[in-house]
Amino acid sequence: MAEYSAVDLADRFEEMVDVLNRMPPVIRKQKMVHWPDYPNDPNQAYGYNDYTITRIKPSGEQIDRADECMYWLLKLDKEQKELIWARASKFSWRKIAMFMGCNKDTAKLRWTVVLLELAEKLKDE
Repeated sequence: MAEYSAVDLADRFEEMVDVLNRMPPVIRKQKMVHWPDYPNDPNQAYGYNDYTITRIKPSGEQIDRADECMYWLLKLDKEQKELIWARASKFSWRKIAMFMGCNKDTAKLRWTVVLLELAEKLKDE
């Protein structure tokens, strides 16, 4: 198994959260009619309405790396998982500290310690 540093693990967890957010929904919305959708409002008929940009679906390699990261999360306890997930979801340190009930510097230190411990566990495998 390859050796991972704390920075590598942090990047992989951020990628995992991004991949999971880009996954398609489990249940597709079923259409009840086979008639094509068309705008009822004349102001929307010419493309003046807001549109949503669909995100690119993750590749197979990205999904495999996300699965590997989820396997790594099984080696941690609940508080450590929540800390890793919150930081990978790009929450600010202030919000993470409020959630954990500590100072933001303490939250950063705990996050670093968790990543270093996980790197050591992965190195021992």
